[in-house]
Amino acid sequence: MIEVLVAIFVMAIGLMALLALFPLGVLRMGKAIQDERTAETAQQASLIGASKNFRFDPYYFPRGVHKTNPNDIKQYDYFNNPEKADWVNRLGVQPESDPFNYNPPYVQDAHPQGPSFPIMLDPIGFMTTFGLTPGQAWVGATKPKSNYNLARVTLDFFDFKKYPSVNPSDTPSRSGYEWFVMRDELFFDSEFDPTAPLPKYPGKARLVNTTPLLIERDIRYTYAYMLQRPRNADKSVVNMTVMVFNQRPLSLTGNLSLNETLFASQKAPTFTKYDLDSLFDRNTNCIYLPYKLPEDRPNIRPGEWLFDCTVERAHNLNLGEPLLPQQPTPWALPHGKFHRIVAVDDEPFPPDPTIASLKCQVEEKLLRSRIGELNPIALPSTLEVYAGQVLYFEGLVEVFDKGPLTVR
Repeated sequence: MIEVLVAIFVMAIGLMALLALFPLGVLRMGKAIQDERTAETAQQASLIGASKNFRFDPYYFPRGVHKTNPNDIKQYDYFNNPEKADWVNRLGVQPESDPFNYNPPYVQDAHPQGPSFPIMLDPIGFMTTFGLTPGQAWVGATKPKSNYNLARVTLDFFDFKKYPSVNPSDTPSRSGYEWFVMRDELFFDSEFDPTAPLPKYPGKARLVNTTPLLIERDIRYTYAYMLQRPRNADKSVVNMTVMVFNQRPLSLTGNLSLNETLFASQKAPTFTKYDLDSLFDRNTNCIYLPYKLPEDRPNIRPGEWLFDCTVERAHNLNLGEPLLPQQPTPWALPHGKFHRIVAVDDEPFPPDPTIASLKCQVEEKLLRSRIGELNPIALPSTLEVYAGQVLYFEGLVEVFDKGPLTVR
């Protein structure tokens, strides 16, 4: 009898161990499905972006008219100076010709021999924040002139001010979902009803009753693009990175912005204040994200992504070519790199231990400070530890670097 009880006890332990594997299997299966869907979404996004020439869309190069001379037309460039280009896209006037309204810019031109500004091609986010300033044009910005690091752009054929649609139901929001959602994941009819407004047949793709008719699909997986020229002066080469979102939250927060967190000073980007700027430490390959109140602690987990949107300033650095004429304002030296988080810990903020911070160790090596890297008299400490700006996108599950594509 004792032997039977011992056998039952041992068998119960074995069954409990087997039952514990079922939730783990479910989680692994969900992760495998997500990995397959995100890879497929990124491949579709890459092919669509190449076929539609998204790297060189006319929207990125608006033309501005001189305020007092309508015959003076000048082209601007989001990659070179996104603030001026955004001003021209919104008002159509050259900012230099309207100094009363156009304040001295926080964003300077990118150095011709350095990388350009990164821009985020995000029609879904652009249409969701339609009419909101500055959240529509600047990712993570919550108030005017807060911190303009990453511009959000759309496509030229989505600009309904320029190309008004003959179909009232053809809204910019719907166009964004039509093009920037995974092309599969279709819904199919399961019943037979030929008398319905849209006849139903088993196995037939379900349609949405709009004009023109659209196929109904799941919008769980959406995507956006991060675009950047590796050398600003060469406009024929643009790197493309596909950002894949899973159930991206598009409801606006209390400050009427998307769920995008910018860890940066609320003034013009500088590198003398550490109060709200992030800290990059190449010695430990960690990024420190400061916050002031316990309830402000960001809910960031390992496996998620941070975007280094740091913009540094420098006067006439020699980038391998003759020095250029003296600039009235510094050149901009943008970063622009995604980092996957591998570990998260709570630690005091190194520059000020009275401030709490989230220490995020990342997978790939952090960029060196471009000022320290390019300035031969820079202190060694400026190469390895420096202040910068970081963006966190809620719902961003995978990032795919698709590299450059030269203009055809």
